[in-house]
Amino acid sequence: MTVLGVETVNHKIELSGKHSGNVLVGGAAGSGKSVSYVRPNILLEQEKSLLIFDLRKEEFTYTHKEKLKQGYRILEYDLASETIFEDFRKDLISYGSDKLAIYINNSDSFSDGKTVKERGLLVQELFKTLLNDEVWSQKLHIILDAYEEYPLPNMDEILSIVKKYNIECSIILQMISELEHIYDENFALSIITNCEAILYTGGPSMRDAEFLSRLTEDTVVLTANEKPYITKEEILRMERNEALLIVHGEKPRIITKLFVDYLTTQKKNDFWEVLTNQLLEVLHDYVVQETNVAASSNDALLKVKELLNTINSVEELEKITSALESSNIFKIAWITCKPKEEHLIKSVIESAKIKVESMIM
Repeated sequence: MTVLGVETVNHKIELSGKHSGNVLVGGAAGSGKSVSYVRPNILLEQEKSLLIFDLRKEEFTYTHKEKLKQGYRILEYDLASETIFEDFRKDLISYGSDKLAIYINNSDSFSDGKTVKERGLLVQELFKTLLNDEVWSQKLHIILDAYEEYPLPNMDEILSIVKKYNIECSIILQMISELEHIYDENFALSIITNCEAILYTGGPSMRDAEFLSRLTEDTVVLTANEKPYITKEEILRMERNEALLIVHGEKPRIITKLFVDYLTTQKKNDFWEVLTNQLLEVLHDYVVQETNVAASSNDALLKVKELLNTINSVEELEKITSALESSNIFKIAWITCKPKEEHLIKSVIESAKIKVESMIM
């Protein structure tokens, strides 16, 4: 399962079954690639193993504790390590049958003078360990965040063969047209055609908008009155909570990003309201799960109020969130967006107490 966005609050858009495969994700800095695609696909995945290129350890910080709770074995490697290939292969042989969340970071942040080409060769060697050494046999989702920093020389070939290894790749970069600068036009098109889906999270690039609009022209028109494609103007005018989705064999459409409220540029008070609402949704689902109270009843709100009055520490709140299913969308949203500082989490709890009081009839 690869999560792409949402159509309603409870209906996620997914790639699965016959549409499982590689995904190309593009969008300008700040458009939400990490928080609306990378992070949800790490947190919501519970069947496949994960190989996450997370150079600055941002996703590790946000997700590794939850993956541990989901039963994953956590492996972490540093691209700057001289023994990374030996350690990587040895661990795959030892733990290859386990459900793994593998994080690849770079402690040097690529400040060691390596060229883009050299970085790509380094990462490609890790792929060879998976593909050539035949040490991998289970399903795997490879997430290549900030791909423009380490482009693989043979990426088109890799994308074309990974399916037979039960592997799918997500390539995430700031501009889809950047592929033509990294490679050449034909090579870039080969990468694009080897992707089952393209997700564009927005940005000011006219070149990307024109290219994506041309891609949507191949869409099959469903009705006589329906326009055949999405224009570049529509792509450029997308709201911050919207993304363009093109899936092979389906009608292109503009969808809602998964964690829309976190992605939008909001005033501090608005963002605080978002956090408060997320926490209340988590607590609401918890009381419905643990009691016989009806989800839409006033009794559910009363139970939430009672529960809030028993939470005296961040640890107690974590026990509550841990009790919810790992696939619970509100739990995932809270884990993704919650403040790191304990005093801020306590402030959100106090804010939730005030709000739930006003909601009770």
